[in-house]
Amino acid sequence: MIVTVKQEITTFIVSKIPDLVGKVTTTYPSRDRFAPPSCVLDVTTTNSSLSLNKVEMAYGLVRVTVISDSPMQVDQLISNIRKYCLRSRNDSTLPTVKIFRSSNATPLIPAFEEEDEVWRRDVDLTVGWIDTT
Repeated sequence: MIVTVKQEITTFIVSKIPDLVGKVTTTYPSRDRFAPPSCVLDVTTTNSSLSLNKVEMAYGLVRVTVISDSPMQVDQLISNIRKYCLRSRNDSTLPTVKIFRSSNATPLIPAFEEEDEVWRRDVDLTVGWIDTT
Protein backbone atom coordinates (compact mmCIF):
# COMPACT_ATOMS: atom_id res chain seq x y z
CA MET A 1 0.00 0.00 0.00
CA ILE A 2 2.97 2.33 0.60
CA VAL A 3 3.73 2.15 -3.14
CA THR A 4 0.17 3.28 -3.91
CA VAL A 5 0.50 6.18 -1.47
CA LYS A 6 3.69 7.35 -3.18
CA GLN A 7 2.17 6.92 -6.65
CA GLU A 8 -0.95 8.91 -5.81
CA ILE A 9 0.96 11.74 -4.17
CA THR A 10 3.37 11.84 -7.13
CA THR A 11 0.43 12.05 -9.55
CA PHE A 12 -1.16 14.75 -7.40
CA ILE A 13 2.01 16.87 -7.26
CA VAL A 14 2.78 16.70 -10.98
CA SER A 15 -0.86 17.43 -11.89
CA LYS A 16 -0.65 20.68 -9.92
CA ILE A 17 2.98 21.65 -10.61
CA PRO A 18 3.99 20.96 -14.24
CA ASP A 19 7.62 21.97 -13.53
CA LEU A 20 7.95 18.67 -11.63
CA VAL A 21 6.67 16.32 -14.37
CA GLY A 22 9.15 13.47 -14.60
CA LYS A 23 11.16 14.86 -11.67
CA VAL A 24 9.42 13.29 -8.67
CA THR A 25 11.31 10.26 -7.35
CA THR A 26 11.42 8.09 -4.26
CA THR A 27 15.20 8.11 -3.92
CA TYR A 28 17.43 11.03 -3.07
CA PRO A 29 19.58 11.91 -6.11
CA SER A 30 23.34 11.87 -6.10
CA ARG A 31 25.06 15.11 -7.08
CA ASP A 32 26.02 13.83 -10.52
CA ARG A 33 22.45 12.65 -11.29
CA PHE A 34 20.68 15.75 -10.06
CA ALA A 35 18.55 17.77 -12.50
CA PRO A 36 16.87 20.86 -11.06
CA PRO A 37 14.22 21.07 -9.84
CA SER A 38 13.71 17.67 -8.24
CA CYS A 39 11.25 16.35 -5.71
CA VAL A 40 11.76 13.30 -3.49
CA LEU A 41 8.96 11.46 -1.65
CA ASP A 42 9.52 9.17 1.31
CA VAL A 43 7.02 7.60 3.72
CA THR A 44 8.76 8.18 7.04
CA THR A 45 6.33 6.64 9.56
CA THR A 46 3.09 4.69 9.47
CA ASN A 47 0.48 3.69 12.02
CA SER A 48 -2.97 2.12 11.75
CA SER A 49 -5.16 3.47 14.49
CA LEU A 50 -6.95 6.40 12.88
CA SER A 51 -10.73 6.10 12.60
CA LEU A 52 -12.42 8.54 10.25
CA ASN A 53 -16.21 8.37 9.88
CA LYS A 54 -16.11 4.86 11.41
CA VAL A 55 -13.63 3.69 8.76
CA GLU A 56 -10.32 2.35 10.02
CA MET A 57 -7.49 4.02 8.15
CA ALA A 58 -3.75 3.60 8.16
CA TYR A 59 -1.90 6.86 8.35
CA GLY A 60 1.61 8.18 8.21
CA LEU A 61 3.96 10.96 7.29
CA VAL A 62 5.18 11.50 3.77
CA ARG A 63 8.29 13.66 3.58
CA VAL A 64 8.43 15.80 0.45
CA THR A 65 11.88 17.21 -0.35
CA VAL A 66 12.34 19.85 -3.04
CA ILE A 67 15.84 20.33 -4.47
CA SER A 68 17.01 23.03 -6.84
CA ASP A 69 19.96 25.25 -7.65
CA SER A 70 17.67 28.26 -7.18
CA PRO A 71 16.66 29.10 -3.59
CA MET A 72 13.69 31.08 -4.91
CA GLN A 73 12.49 28.07 -6.89
CA VAL A 74 12.75 25.82 -3.82
CA ASP A 75 10.68 28.30 -1.80
CA GLN A 76 8.05 28.65 -4.54
CA LEU A 77 7.68 24.91 -5.11
CA ILE A 78 7.38 24.17 -1.38
CA SER A 79 4.81 26.96 -1.05
CA ASN A 80 2.81 25.56 -3.97
CA ILE A 81 2.94 21.99 -2.65
CA ARG A 82 1.66 23.13 0.75
CA LYS A 83 -1.08 25.27 -0.85
CA TYR A 84 -2.35 22.44 -3.07
CA CYS A 85 -2.24 19.96 -0.20
CA LEU A 86 -4.52 22.21 1.82
CA ARG A 87 -6.97 22.22 -1.11
CA SER A 88 -6.76 18.48 -1.82
CA ARG A 89 -9.88 17.31 0.02
CA ASN A 90 -11.78 15.88 -2.99
CA ASP A 91 -9.03 15.79 -5.61
CA SER A 92 -9.57 13.08 -8.24
CA THR A 93 -5.82 12.31 -8.40
CA LEU A 94 -6.03 11.04 -4.80
CA PRO A 95 -8.67 8.25 -4.96
CA THR A 96 -7.45 6.31 -1.90
CA VAL A 97 -5.13 8.76 -0.12
CA LYS A 98 -6.28 11.70 1.97
CA ILE A 99 -3.90 14.52 2.91
CA PHE A 100 -4.87 15.83 6.33
CA ARG A 101 -2.23 18.49 6.90
CA SER A 102 1.23 19.70 5.99
CA SER A 103 3.91 20.73 8.43
CA ASN A 104 5.87 23.94 8.26
CA ALA A 105 8.73 23.67 5.82
CA THR A 106 12.26 23.21 7.05
CA PRO A 107 14.77 26.02 6.56
CA LEU A 108 16.65 26.25 3.28
CA ILE A 109 19.82 24.14 3.56
CA PRO A 110 22.46 22.77 1.17
CA ALA A 111 21.17 19.64 -0.58
CA PHE A 112 24.55 17.93 -0.75
CA GLU A 113 27.40 17.85 1.76
CA GLU A 114 30.09 20.47 1.33
CA GLU A 115 28.25 22.23 -1.46
CA ASP A 116 26.17 25.36 -1.21
CA GLU A 117 25.09 25.73 -4.84
CA VAL A 118 22.15 23.33 -4.61
CA TRP A 119 19.41 23.85 -2.03
CA ARG A 120 16.64 21.86 -0.41
CA ARG A 121 13.65 22.17 1.88
CA ASP A 122 11.39 19.48 3.35
CA VAL A 123 7.75 19.41 4.32
CA ASP A 124 5.92 16.52 6.00
CA LEU A 125 2.40 15.59 4.92
CA THR A 126 0.11 13.72 7.30
CA VAL A 127 -1.79 11.30 5.08
CA GLY A 128 -4.32 8.53 5.57
CA TRP A 129 -5.49 5.61 3.43
CA ILE A 130 -7.76 2.62 3.79
CA ASP A 131 -5.38 -0.24 4.44
CA THR A 132 -6.48 -3.29 2.46
CA THR A 133 -3.49 -5.45 3.37
